[in-house]
Amino acid sequence: MKKLARSFYLRLIGILSVAFALLTVLIMTSPPSMGEVSSILHGAFTVLSASVSGLLALIWLLILLWRKKAARYPILAVLLLIIAIPVIGIIQNNVQKLKYQHEVKRRNSEIASVATDFIMRMKTIEDSATAKIQLRLAFDQELRTRGLYSPVQQQSSNQFHWLHNLYIWVFVDKTYRPDQLTGIIDSPDSAGCKQFQREFKDMLSSEEQRHIFSNYCNPMPHYPD
Repeated sequence: MKKLARSFYLRLIGILSVAFALLTVLIMTSPPSMGEVSSILHGAFTVLSASVSGLLALIWLLILLWRKKAARYPILAVLLLIIAIPVIGIIQNNVQKLKYQHEVKRRNSEIASVATDFIMRMKTIEDSATAKIQLRLAFDQELRTRGLYSPVQQQSSNQFHWLHNLYIWVFVDKTYRPDQLTGIIDSPDSAGCKQFQREFKDMLSSEEQRHIFSNYCNPMPHYPD
């Protein structure tokens, strides 16, 4: 009785596999109706029916081979391999993500260290306005020397750029255009505004300086006219 039941289910799976294969052929030979949605559905049903047919055929083959003891271990090995490949891929992908996150954290930490040194220079430098403006170029060159510079600027370096812009506008030259120096128009950075308040708040000695700072950082930073 059990053998009869197994034989029935095996035949049923085989018949369904063939039926879906024939359905796939029928769909493929039938042109889709007019319209983008019909074309998408036509392709989707083709893939779906072919996938079901292939899966049923695979199950049918595995059941057939499982009856032979010599074939069981190879079948198990293949199934384990099928499971292992995506699992290994997921693990490798997560490892790569962790490595990337660690590298980004390391680079940002080193950039922040360079920025701290240049902030001290901004506070203590006594040279001309040109020398203070050139600190921006010197900062970028230092990043290049350390292999930290990227054409797509990272958040840490962007924050220093905006901080330097504010420093020059408030304390040196309110008409300063950083794009004329670097060829790059910096996007306003609220983090740079907050850091400026922490680093240079005590240096805001005049109403004009406070007004310039407020124009850029309260309520929204904006680029000079």
